[in-house]
This record gives sequence, structure tokens and C-alpha cells, in this order.
Amino acid sequence: MAQLINWGSIVEYTQVWWSIRPHFSFGTVEVRICDAQPTAEQSDALASLIAACVLQATRDEDEQRPNLEVSGRLLEENLWRAIRYGLDGKLVDFESGNEFSSAAVLDRLLEWTRPVRDELGIDPKFPAENSSQRQQRLIGEGRTMREVFSQTCSETASSYSGEYD
Repeated sequence: MAQLINWGSIVEYTQVWWSIRPHFSFGTVEVRICDAQPTAEQSDALASLIAACVLQATRDEDEQRPNLEVSGRLLEENLWRAIRYGLDGKLVDFESGNEFSSAAVLDRLLEWTRPVRDELGIDPKFPAENSSQRQQRLIGEGRTMREVFSQTCSETASSYSGEYD
């Protein structure tokens, strides 16, 4: 960031639009890559998982666990795949060089973060289908786009109004 400031690209660090960035004023890590979640349950699960990932990464760094060095371009490949295909696609495992089901990434993250999650009582509960999968299923069942949109709006309104468990 210092180099970006020296080049005049940015004035200060909050102008860096990275997917994940440190927030020096608050001493936190901002994860800025997620779209808004359509239900409070999904927001809670995602926030819990993100917190567990940040905590586990911090612990791994503090304990000097080896970190796989991956080029930005390869990371962008998995990001593109995730954006394009969601949980129904495939990602690249950079250690093995093989593809794996995107849906398995949640299991991998839960396993990796198990130590801090167990220690701190973090238990993200994701629904069986994410919003994209639910919407695609409804369209496959013959619902119109208007009906799917209306149902998604109803889910959002009811969950954020405090009516979900």
C-alpha cells in the first residue's frame, strides 16, 4: 500500500479495493468480496465462517505453519470459476493440481477452521441450498422469474425482520 501511495494511485489505505484488506484504524480484516446474502441465516453463517477463517489464518501465521504460495493469476482462476459456476462448478486444488467440486470447499474450510471454531464455539449453519441453487431449482420446477423473485424477496423480508431462528 505504501507503494500505491508513493505512486499517487491512492491517498490512503481505505482507497484500496481489494477483496480482503486490513483496516488499520480498527485493527480488523475486511472481507469485501461477498454479495449481500438473501437471508439473515445465510448472513450469520457466512460471517461466522469468515471470522473463523481469519482467526485460523492468524493462528497459522503465529505458529509459523507453512503457507502454500499461489500466484495471483491462479487465485483469480478459482475466483472466476466460483463467480461463474458457484457451488455447482469445480475449483482447482493448488497443492494437487486437480479439480474438485466447489461444493466441497465448505467442508474443507470447516475442517481447516475446526480448531478455532471448537475453541470459540463458532458453528456456522448453512442451508442445504444457497440462494442461487434455490432459485435455479424453482425455475427448473417451472416457476416464472417473477415468482422466483417474489419468493426470494419474501425470504429476505421475513428473515431480516427477526422471524427466523
